[in-house]
Amino acid sequence: IKKANDIIGAVTIDKSEAEMEALKEYRGIAKAFRALFYIDLVGYYDSLEAKAPMLPTYEADLLKVKDYIVPIVTELTDEKAAKQNQRAKREEMFEFILNDLNEAETLISEAKYKPATIGLPSLAVVYGLKARAYNWLGGFNESYENVPTGNDAYKLAAQYARKAITASGCSIMTEAQYTDPITGFCKVNSAWMWGMQQSTGTVLNN
Repeated sequence: IKKANDIIGAVTIDKSEAEMEALKEYRGIAKAFRALFYIDLVGYYDSLEAKAPMLPTYEADLLKVKDYIVPIVTELTDEKAAKQNQRAKREEMFEFILNDLNEAETLISEAKYKPATIGLPSLAVVYGLKARAYNWLGGFNESYENVPTGNDAYKLAAQYARKAITASGCSIMTEAQYTDPITGFCKVNSAWMWGMQQSTGTVLNN
């Protein structure tokens, strides 16, 4: 998130219109990455209702943090603001994520950007991230003013999943591919829109 914020900030500050035009794709890429990171954080920190017989205080503890995810940190968050940064609620978090994805979609589309490697996000990837975001929101029945939930969100998830498949030109993985105990989801193939191939060296470096 820090690296994405640094790029977004660098592309925004003191740039002429011509420079901004040339840098559209970089800002769009950074926005897509930042959205991905926050979607992942939602999966870790969104407090979901569950039966927990081994944790008798779980339901009571859940009420204390219900709807809260993590603080939102952007390229504009300075040290003073960071010290007072509260956890964002689910609606605010997804409004932020979807705003990033909307801008990424516009910038990548306008720049006619085609990633040179599978490690960078394409327009299809942005659609896929929107599908992920809406799919998560579909699991909730709360009524939000600025983001959809329930069936409305699931319908959008389906629409963007289809747009992602169509735009990517990828093929759906076969059962043999995704159940392979050696390659499975570990080897890039024609079904992948976005990915990072890890090696011993990259794992150690990271």
